[in-house]
Amino acid sequence: MKSLWTIVGVFVAVVCGVTIGIVLGSKLIDQPMMGTGPNGTLLHSGDSFPLATLTNGAGTEVSVESLCEPQPLLIIYATFGCDPCHLEVEKWRKRAAQDPPLPFDICVVTSTAFSEIGEIPDDWNAEFPVYWDVGGQLQDKYEFSRTPTLVLLDRKAEVAAVISGYSRGVDGERLAASL
Repeated sequence: MKSLWTIVGVFVAVVCGVTIGIVLGSKLIDQPMMGTGPNGTLLHSGDSFPLATLTNGAGTEVSVESLCEPQPLLIIYATFGCDPCHLEVEKWRKRAAQDPPLPFDICVVTSTAFSEIGEIPDDWNAEFPVYWDVGGQLQDKYEFSRTPTLVLLDRKAEVAAVISGYSRGVDGERLAASL
């Protein structure tokens, strides 16, 4: 009889634990992204962009400041094989083709080594230059833990806005207002 009560007790404990986990898990989903800064990263509006250069597929380093001239730059931090990342790139590709023109240029930055992927997907390379976050510095040191992540840089390569996760409801004009 004692073992029956033990089984019932364990069953009740498991049911309670699962229920609490489901309730708390659903609450955590609506919380801000991981990280100590706004929108889940360690980057704050007004910070200088942490990388001085980005590396293109040919292995050439390009100055981030030069990419912010003559107009600001929207960086789409994305990972190959990530469906929300592909949606983000496609969203901005379509918007860049529309009038009025966006008040910023766009590039894609990935932590995935070009040697690992063979070639850049056509839909990524068709409209925007693609650069490599060598060693995953943005992902590791600045907690770009959710992809995609958008970083809008002003003409001085300072962070104007950061958005982690798919930017549902964010358009170019609203994003440009943060410049």
